[in-house]
Amino acid sequence: MSASTLLRRHAYAAAREFEKLGIETTFVQPDAPENFRKAIQKNTKLIYAETLGNPLINIVDIEALRRHRACAGVPLLLDNTVPSPYLCRPIEWGADIVVHSATKYIGGHAPPWAG
Repeated sequence: MSASTLLRRHAYAAAREFEKLGIETTFVQPDAPENFRKAIQKNTKLIYAETLGNPLINIVDIEALRRHRACAGVPLLLDNTVPSPYLCRPIEWGADIVVHSATKYIGGHAPPWAG
């Protein structure tokens, strides 16, 4: 399950590739955390969202997503690229997995290598 506000070109391209592997992606509007809860299915394996969505800069309620994740028994993965770990630390708010793009705000002008 993923927030529908991700950069559409990338998110929907990834969903098409996942589909080839038999993985279904459900997109939800992230403005109301209840949308995530309503979209959880028996086969949901992961909840994915951005702490601050790109390009809309919408904010997700991390604590509410943590509660929905706990009820479903699936991990919560948050992309924290926009605020960076300096401004927001999602693990402290209940995320299970956090990813950052080191070539943006962490490195500034793309010199770091990160994995």
